[in-house]
Amino acid sequence: MSKTTGLVLDERAYRGDISPPDAFEDKSRYKNDGTHTNITWVQTDYGLWVRSFNGSTSIVNCGSDPSLDNLAGMTLIAWINPTSLGENNNGRIFAKHTGSGVANGWRLQLYDTYGIRFEMDYATQDLISLATNSTFSLALWQQVALTWTGSANATTALHYVNGSAIGLQSSVNGTGGRVSDSASSLSIGSNIDTNRAYNGLISLTKFFNYALSAEQIAAIYQAERHWFGV
Repeated sequence: MSKTTGLVLDERAYRGDISPPDAFEDKSRYKNDGTHTNITWVQTDYGLWVRSFNGSTSIVNCGSDPSLDNLAGMTLIAWINPTSLGENNNGRIFAKHTGSGVANGWRLQLYDTYGIRFEMDYATQDLISLATNSTFSLALWQQVALTWTGSANATTALHYVNGSAIGLQSSVNGTGGRVSDSASSLSIGSNIDTNRAYNGLISLTKFFNYALSAEQIAAIYQAERHWFGV
Protein backbone atom coordinates (compact mmCIF):
# COMPACT_ATOMS: atom_id res chain seq x y z
CA MET A 1 0.00 0.00 0.00
CA SER A 2 1.42 3.41 -0.94
CA LYS A 3 2.01 5.95 1.80
CA THR A 4 -0.35 8.86 2.33
CA THR A 5 0.12 11.60 4.89
CA GLY A 6 -1.38 10.68 8.23
CA LEU A 7 -1.39 8.03 10.92
CA VAL A 8 0.70 4.92 10.29
CA LEU A 9 0.03 3.49 13.76
CA ASP A 10 -2.97 4.21 15.99
CA GLU A 11 -3.44 1.97 19.01
CA ARG A 12 -6.98 0.67 19.53
CA ALA A 13 -8.28 1.59 22.98
CA TYR A 14 -10.22 -0.89 25.10
CA ARG A 15 -12.71 -0.04 27.82
CA GLY A 16 -15.25 -1.95 29.86
CA ASP A 17 -15.38 -5.20 31.83
CA ILE A 18 -13.85 -7.65 29.34
CA SER A 19 -10.07 -7.99 29.21
CA PRO A 20 -8.54 -7.04 25.82
CA PRO A 21 -6.85 -9.56 23.50
CA ASP A 22 -3.19 -10.55 23.90
CA ALA A 23 -2.12 -8.49 20.89
CA PHE A 24 -1.69 -4.93 19.61
CA GLU A 25 -4.39 -3.75 17.20
CA ASP A 26 -3.63 -0.83 14.91
CA LYS A 27 -6.63 1.27 13.81
CA SER A 28 -4.74 3.04 11.04
CA ARG A 29 -5.38 2.22 7.39
CA TYR A 30 -2.09 0.31 7.31
CA LYS A 31 -3.07 -2.25 9.99
CA ASN A 32 0.38 -2.44 11.54
CA ASP A 33 -0.82 -4.86 14.20
CA GLY A 34 1.71 -6.07 16.75
CA THR A 35 2.51 -9.13 18.81
CA HIS A 36 2.76 -9.16 22.61
CA THR A 37 5.59 -10.68 24.60
CA ASN A 38 5.12 -10.73 28.38
CA ILE A 39 2.58 -7.91 28.35
CA THR A 40 -0.15 -7.71 30.98
CA TRP A 41 -3.26 -5.54 30.96
CA VAL A 42 -4.19 -3.17 33.80
CA GLN A 43 -7.44 -1.21 34.02
CA THR A 44 -7.27 2.40 35.19
CA ASP A 45 -9.76 3.98 37.58
CA TYR A 46 -11.35 5.59 34.53
CA GLY A 47 -12.11 2.29 32.77
CA LEU A 48 -9.31 2.29 30.20
CA TRP A 49 -7.21 -0.86 29.76
CA VAL A 50 -3.48 -0.08 29.48
CA ARG A 51 -0.40 -2.21 28.83
CA SER A 52 2.02 -3.02 31.64
CA PHE A 53 5.69 -3.61 30.75
CA ASN A 54 7.86 -5.52 33.23
CA GLY A 55 11.17 -3.74 32.66
CA SER A 56 13.01 -6.77 31.31
CA THR A 57 11.21 -8.96 28.75
CA SER A 58 8.03 -7.10 27.75
CA ILE A 59 7.73 -5.80 24.18
CA VAL A 60 5.21 -5.03 21.45
CA ASN A 61 6.59 -5.85 17.99
CA CYS A 62 4.77 -4.14 15.11
CA GLY A 63 7.09 -5.32 12.32
CA SER A 64 8.49 -3.28 9.46
CA ASP A 65 5.79 -2.57 6.92
CA PRO A 66 6.83 -0.09 4.19
CA SER A 67 4.39 2.41 5.71
CA LEU A 68 6.73 2.63 8.73
CA ASP A 69 10.05 2.81 6.87
CA ASN A 70 12.35 5.77 6.16
CA LEU A 71 9.74 8.41 6.83
CA ALA A 72 10.41 11.98 5.71
CA GLY A 73 9.10 13.24 9.05
CA MET A 74 7.27 11.83 12.07
CA THR A 75 5.27 12.40 15.21
CA LEU A 76 5.35 9.94 18.11
CA ILE A 77 2.78 10.18 20.92
CA ALA A 78 2.27 8.00 24.00
CA TRP A 79 0.77 8.20 27.45
CA ILE A 80 3.32 6.86 29.93
CA ASN A 81 3.33 6.06 33.64
CA PRO A 82 6.86 4.79 34.33
CA THR A 83 7.78 2.87 37.48
CA SER A 84 11.49 3.47 36.91
CA LEU A 85 13.84 4.67 34.16
CA GLY A 86 13.83 1.15 32.75
CA GLU A 87 16.63 -1.17 31.81
CA ASN A 88 20.06 0.52 32.04
CA ASN A 89 18.17 3.76 32.80
CA ASN A 90 17.29 3.88 29.08
CA GLY A 91 13.86 2.33 28.73
CA ARG A 92 12.50 2.64 25.20
CA ILE A 93 9.05 4.07 24.54
CA PHE A 94 9.31 3.61 20.76
CA ALA A 95 12.21 2.01 18.90
CA LYS A 96 12.99 1.11 15.32
CA HIS A 97 16.63 0.03 15.28
CA THR A 98 18.92 -2.94 15.91
CA GLY A 99 21.18 -3.55 18.90
CA SER A 100 21.38 -1.51 22.10
CA GLY A 101 22.54 1.61 20.22
CA VAL A 102 20.59 3.18 17.39
CA ALA A 103 21.97 1.27 14.38
CA ASN A 104 19.68 1.20 11.34
CA GLY A 105 16.97 3.39 12.75
CA TRP A 106 15.83 5.61 15.60
CA ARG A 107 14.51 5.59 19.16
CA LEU A 108 12.49 7.61 21.67
CA GLN A 109 13.50 6.76 25.23
CA LEU A 110 13.61 7.73 28.87
CA TYR A 111 16.95 9.22 29.89
CA ASP A 112 18.82 9.12 33.19
CA THR A 113 18.27 12.82 33.90
CA TYR A 114 14.50 12.29 33.64
CA GLY A 115 14.54 13.80 30.19
CA ILE A 116 13.25 12.29 26.95
CA ARG A 117 15.85 11.50 24.27
CA PHE A 118 15.29 11.09 20.53
CA GLU A 119 18.09 9.70 18.39
CA MET A 120 18.29 8.97 14.66
CA ASP A 121 21.04 6.94 12.95
CA TYR A 122 23.24 8.93 10.54
CA ALA A 123 26.34 7.54 8.86
CA THR A 124 28.90 9.83 10.54
CA GLN A 125 27.19 11.45 13.53
CA ASP A 126 23.77 10.45 14.89
CA LEU A 127 21.12 13.12 15.35
CA ILE A 128 20.40 13.56 19.07
CA SER A 129 17.67 15.65 20.68
CA LEU A 130 17.54 15.54 24.47
CA ALA A 131 14.75 17.33 26.32
CA THR A 132 15.55 19.31 29.43
CA ASN A 133 16.08 17.54 32.77
CA SER A 134 13.03 16.47 34.79
CA THR A 135 10.80 16.44 31.73
CA PHE A 136 8.74 13.55 33.12
CA SER A 137 7.87 12.03 36.50
CA LEU A 138 7.70 8.48 37.84
CA ALA A 139 4.41 6.96 39.01
CA LEU A 140 2.30 9.57 37.21
CA TRP A 141 0.40 9.61 33.92
CA GLN A 142 1.72 12.07 31.36
CA GLN A 143 1.50 12.35 27.60
CA VAL A 144 4.85 12.61 25.80
CA ALA A 145 5.22 13.55 22.14
CA LEU A 146 8.04 14.06 19.65
CA THR A 147 7.81 15.73 16.27
CA TRP A 148 10.58 15.67 13.67
CA THR A 149 10.58 17.34 10.26
CA GLY A 150 13.12 15.00 8.66
CA SER A 151 15.92 17.55 8.86
CA ALA A 152 19.42 16.64 10.06
CA ASN A 153 19.20 19.77 12.22
CA ALA A 154 18.44 18.34 15.66
CA THR A 155 16.65 21.49 16.83
CA THR A 156 13.79 20.58 14.48
CA ALA A 157 13.05 17.56 16.71
CA LEU A 158 10.59 19.01 19.23
CA HIS A 159 9.46 17.52 22.53
CA TYR A 160 6.10 17.94 24.27
CA VAL A 161 4.73 16.87 27.63
CA ASN A 162 1.01 17.12 28.37
CA GLY A 163 0.43 19.15 25.23
CA SER A 164 3.08 21.80 25.93
CA ALA A 165 6.47 22.27 24.27
CA ILE A 166 9.56 21.37 26.35
CA GLY A 167 12.97 22.93 25.89
CA LEU A 168 16.15 21.10 24.94
CA GLN A 169 19.01 20.23 27.26
CA SER A 170 21.27 19.43 24.32
CA SER A 171 21.16 18.64 20.62
CA VAL A 172 23.58 17.20 18.06
CA ASN A 173 22.97 17.46 14.32
CA GLY A 174 23.07 14.36 12.17
CA THR A 175 25.85 14.18 9.57
CA GLY A 176 26.93 11.83 6.82
CA GLY A 177 23.51 10.87 5.50
CA ARG A 178 20.63 9.12 7.19
CA VAL A 179 20.90 5.33 7.52
CA SER A 180 17.93 3.28 6.27
CA ASP A 181 15.62 1.82 8.93
CA SER A 182 13.74 -0.50 6.55
CA ALA A 183 15.41 -3.63 7.98
CA SER A 184 14.40 -2.76 11.55
CA SER A 185 11.07 -3.57 13.19
CA LEU A 186 9.03 -1.00 15.08
CA SER A 187 8.70 -1.87 18.76
CA ILE A 188 7.00 -0.36 21.79
CA GLY A 189 8.30 -0.76 25.33
CA SER A 190 11.77 -2.05 24.42
CA ASN A 191 14.26 -2.27 21.59
CA ILE A 192 13.81 -5.34 19.41
CA ASP A 193 16.69 -7.10 21.19
CA THR A 194 14.84 -6.58 24.52
CA ASN A 195 17.82 -5.23 26.42
CA ARG A 196 16.56 -1.66 26.90
CA ALA A 197 13.14 -2.45 28.34
CA TYR A 198 10.63 0.09 29.63
CA ASN A 199 9.21 -0.46 33.14
CA GLY A 200 5.66 0.72 33.75
CA LEU A 201 2.49 1.51 31.82
CA ILE A 202 2.06 2.77 28.22
CA SER A 203 -1.19 3.60 26.44
CA LEU A 204 -2.78 5.31 23.42
CA THR A 205 0.31 5.22 21.24
CA LYS A 206 0.21 7.07 17.92
CA PHE A 207 2.70 7.38 15.07
CA PHE A 208 2.23 9.91 12.24
CA ASN A 209 4.39 10.07 9.13
CA TYR A 210 4.79 13.85 9.36
CA ALA A 211 5.42 16.47 12.04
CA LEU A 212 2.24 17.67 13.72
CA SER A 213 1.90 21.30 14.75
CA ALA A 214 1.96 22.40 18.38
CA GLU A 215 -1.77 23.07 18.14
CA GLN A 216 -2.45 19.54 16.93
CA ILE A 217 -0.38 18.05 19.76
CA ALA A 218 -2.28 20.12 22.30
CA ALA A 219 -5.64 19.09 20.82
CA ILE A 220 -4.82 15.38 21.08
CA TYR A 221 -3.75 15.85 24.68
CA GLN A 222 -6.96 17.67 25.58
CA ALA A 223 -9.08 14.98 23.89
CA GLU A 224 -7.43 12.12 25.81
CA ARG A 225 -6.49 13.49 29.23
CA HIS A 226 -9.78 12.52 30.91
CA TRP A 227 -8.88 8.82 30.54
CA PHE A 228 -5.92 9.35 32.87
CA GLY A 229 -7.34 11.80 35.41
CA VAL A 230 -4.97 14.54 34.26
